[in-house]
Amino acid sequence: MWRLKFFGATLVLAILSFLVTPVLAGWSVVALNTSGATNSEAYGVYAGQVVGYAGSSAMIWTTTGTISTTLPFPSGYSSDAAYGVYNGQQGGVEVNSSNNTQHAVIWSNTSASRTDLNPSGATSSSIFAVYNGQQAGWEQTGGFAGPIYAGYWSGTASSFVNLGEGYAYGIYNSQVVGYVIPGGACLWNGSASNQVILAPSGSSSSEALGVYNGEQVGWSYTSGSGGDHAALWSGSASSFVDLNPSAATSSSAVAVRDGYQVGWATISAKKHAAIWQGSAASWIDIHSYLPSKYVQSGATGIYDSGPNIWISGYGEDSGGAFYAYLWHYVFGSVSGTINLGPYVGDKTKIPVVIEVRDSTNSTILETHTMNMDSTGKYSFNISTMGLTGNHYITAKPSHWLAKGLLVNLSGGADTANFTVANGDINGDNYVEDQDYSLMGLAWYSLLGDANYDANADLNGDGAVEDQDYSLLGLSWYQSGDPF
Repeated sequence: MWRLKFFGATLVLAILSFLVTPVLAGWSVVALNTSGATNSEAYGVYAGQVVGYAGSSAMIWTTTGTISTTLPFPSGYSSDAAYGVYNGQQGGVEVNSSNNTQHAVIWSNTSASRTDLNPSGATSSSIFAVYNGQQAGWEQTGGFAGPIYAGYWSGTASSFVNLGEGYAYGIYNSQVVGYVIPGGACLWNGSASNQVILAPSGSSSSEALGVYNGEQVGWSYTSGSGGDHAALWSGSASSFVDLNPSAATSSSAVAVRDGYQVGWATISAKKHAAIWQGSAASWIDIHSYLPSKYVQSGATGIYDSGPNIWISGYGEDSGGAFYAYLWHYVFGSVSGTINLGPYVGDKTKIPVVIEVRDSTNSTILETHTMNMDSTGKYSFNISTMGLTGNHYITAKPSHWLAKGLLVNLSGGADTANFTVANGDINGDNYVEDQDYSLMGLAWYSLLGDANYDANADLNGDGAVEDQDYSLLGLSWYQSGDPF
């Protein structure tokens, strides 16, 4: 049986049919096709590929749920599974049919590309993660009772780097995470001697399970806490953030990417797949988006691109059967036109800052910086998951006053069109004496002159002169909306 400790799933009999189920705004779930094979889970997702296993074979699916490739185990083995994927490379494990030893393996989209990475002299080994030609996992020496060592490879069995006794679960640009004995959750920077113990103060046990771009995730247990708590770090034990939701008795974060963390939280004694955005309060229970037959679930991997987030994982039904699933979230968007008034310059060179604020216009929730197209059109994706309802959208082009509109965000494609007042030369969102003084310094200058100021050239014609002075007068002593 396959079992990863941090996924908390032991495979049992399951038959999965292909299904795409739309749910609440922004979310959909995809049941991954197994063509009638029993037992399935998805362990990783990257750029259109999802990996895991179905029955006894490693699998590659597309993000639409269809089977891309089956990676059957070779002669002499009884099963295999893929645990990690990155840029066309998959990593995982095969189990020997005669003695149940495991061998770390990698593939490049086909079964014919299989490479056995079991280090020379190792009894067993496994890969849990791959990134940019490197693979993280473990080797065991001295038989089944021998020690297990965390480590990483660079594509060959002989390249294994021993990081010390423990397990390695994640890798990113030679940064490896896992746990070390003694010490607990650990971040290695390329070698056993260059390690950072991430276990927070008071923790009696912990593991780091995922790493990406300066962030690490996992879990930590502290006496009296009632259970494991999902953890987020930024390279040190002191950076520990407890992600355990207030409604959960225990939790674990398994994977991280671009400020999002995924894993599970135990709610009413059942594990629920979860996603966070850096705090316990940001927790979203994504188990609720699965069909109602599932009583437990877990999230195992995450990939984001543009307005899309894909999360790999599984659902478990009341009979204990596991089904490979993929969650898909599409962020809402806001687009429209910004009317700059009598401006004849190149609108594509005008920087625009747009704030998403709460319904009272008092708290900034998101900030987006962009450029318009030549007709004044703009667009951006909302970056806060589940952000809907009334919110102020406030736009401020460089030397124009800020303008805010109350928009009822639907979670889909929303529109906000602005007309803004010109004249804020110094950018303080108020047209007054300082702007007049700056215009005076650039008075009668032309584009290319030493004293030319593009922000004082209010109409964008390449000269600071009478028409700009008139535009300044139209906005004199006006202030923009809160910004």
